[in-house]
Parts: sequence; C-alpha cells; structure tokens
Amino acid sequence: MWTWTRRNLVWVCLITLLAACGTYPEPAPPKPTASPTAEPTATSIPPESPLAVSALVTYRGDTAYTGMPPIEVTYGSATWRFVDDPLEPTLVHNTLDNCTLMLRDGARGAEYAGELDLGSRRWIIAGGRPTNPDVLVYHTLLGGYSAIFRVALPPENIPDERSQCLDAVEQVLATFATTDSTAHADNVFDLADAVFFAADDPSNWPTVDGGSVVVRIPPDWNLEERDANPVASSAWQMRGVLPGSLDDHFQVIMGVNLFTFENQEQLTATDWVDQQPPSEMQLDLVERSDEAVGEYPAVYEKRIFPWTGGLYFHAWLDCGGKIWRFSTGGHEANAALDAEMEGIFRAIVAGFRCTAEE
Repeated sequence: MWTWTRRNLVWVCLITLLAACGTYPEPAPPKPTASPTAEPTATSIPPESPLAVSALVTYRGDTAYTGMPPIEVTYGSATWRFVDDPLEPTLVHNTLDNCTLMLRDGARGAEYAGELDLGSRRWIIAGGRPTNPDVLVYHTLLGGYSAIFRVALPPENIPDERSQCLDAVEQVLATFATTDSTAHADNVFDLADAVFFAADDPSNWPTVDGGSVVVRIPPDWNLEERDANPVASSAWQMRGVLPGSLDDHFQVIMGVNLFTFENQEQLTATDWVDQQPPSEMQLDLVERSDEAVGEYPAVYEKRIFPWTGGLYFHAWLDCGGKIWRFSTGGHEANAALDAEMEGIFRAIVAGFRCTAEE
C-alpha cells in the first residue's frame, strides 16, 4: 500500500508554458511598485580581515511580490557595482562585460534548465533559449511566492568569461537570506539522493502497489499524492533527477503525473482522447499511436510547445471503469535529456497494471 504525503508545491510561473509539472504554476506576481529600493548598507569588517580590501555590502530590497518581507544578498564592492533603479535594482560586474545580476525580477516565459543548491537554499533555474541563450533566471521558493533574480551572461563564444560571471553570480546568491520568518519551500527533492539508473532497462526498477493500480518507477524517484484537477478523481506524481544530468552544473528534475477520470460512458481510450476539448490539445501534435500496455489498449501522444520546443508526453489507458492518464510537464533541457525522459515515461507506462478488475 502506498504511503502518501499530501503537499501543495508552489511552482513559480517562470515557465508560462509548463502545464502539469513536475511543475505547478505559481500565481503571477503583481508588477513591482515604484517605491524606492533600500540602499545597500556596508557590512562591518574587522580591520585585520583580508576582506577589508574588498568591502562587503549587504543589499536589502523587495521581491516582485508586493507586500512581502524584504530579502538580502551580500556582494563585494570590488567585484560588483550597484545600480539603484527603483524597479530593476541591478549589480553590474566591474570587469566582465555583459555580466549583470538583476536583484528583483518577475514571472516571465523561460524554459526550465535544472536545479542547484546554493547556500542553504534550493534554486530553480530557467533559461532564455532559444531566443535569449545568454539569460538565466534563478528563483527560490519562499512559500506562496518566490524571490526571482535575472542573470545576463557574456556570450557563449567567450566561455571563460561566461564561466567567471556565473561563478560570481552564484557567490552572491549563496548569501541569500529572507527576513520572512514564515518562508519555506515545500517538497524539495534531495539532490544528494539522486542515483544513476539505466533509462532503457527498467527490469530492476521498484514497483509500488496502490490497491487498484501498480506502477513501476525509477530508483530513488519519489511517488506521492497530489491535488487532482477539477475533473480528475485522483492524482499522483512520480519525480526524480534524470541520470543524464548528474554530472551537469544544473541537475534536471523531471516528473510524470498520473490522473484518473471517471469513465461513466465507458469510452475506449481512443474515443476518450478524440473527445477531448480543444483547450486540452493546444500543443502541436508530433506523433500519435494506438498501442497496448499489457492487456490494456492505450493511446500515446507526443506534443510540442512551438515557442520553445518543450516536449509533452501523454498516455491514456482504459481500466476498471476509469481512464488513466500519464503525462509529463513539458520541460525541455536538451535533445539527449528529452530522449532519456521519453524512455523513462514509456517505461513507467509500460509497467502499469490495473488491479481493480483482478
């Protein structure tokens, strides 16, 4: 029997195209007001400290979410120059061209790139590809809202400067602190638990029995109950790190969602899909196939969000008087990881067994 832990994960609306997370859209924040940003204040440094040659400055300012407590970061004035803009307070690198860190940003369309632990917090990173490859957006969840920072990097054709800029940015973000004593981040996947597994060999993946269904998930992935959407009767999520990203700077966490729907008209999976409203099928269809998962007829679909190339995988099965729908959230990292995710998705669906009729 599954042991469920209910949670209400808030996912910032950085990626406007992402539908069913592995991601959860966060309400778009109101536009920041024009109230003045607090001036940075110098941090006291003992005279004998080697840091005295590069005075540390603490910036305190608002997030893009009106009325929330201030946040703080600390930076070296020898490395960064502060631009006091009421709407877009920014750090500009003193020696690297095109290297900036905007200290307050709002929700925007960007494509999920992965996650990283800096300081005591988990950071979720989105990239501006394909149109803005030199822009990264970092955000950390604070419970119902986020602190969002936008990074502009030197171009990819000067990798040394690009790497130096990223290092300098992440040193600043590692000092992040919030004055909100209630801030928290729900359901943060422990990156230290991530293990390598073969995406194309699910024979040794663990299975989980939920009473009316059995699913097979990759090693060290989490499986938990989530809130169903208004028309689904129940929902779960399987989530974990893609092994192909373990050696990358950002580790990519993907999810597969499972929803159940009451099938009162006793439709086949094919008929159910054909009767979906247009709003459910706004993404461009790449391929569709009618297949079988064990004894259950199934429909597979791959769809793409044309603006960014983010892929969505769906599968519908008919079992026990219900329609079971597997889906991913549309992340797009790179071609290799997309292929890996498709293999994991198909392996999870192929391991499905409906026990309601047994």
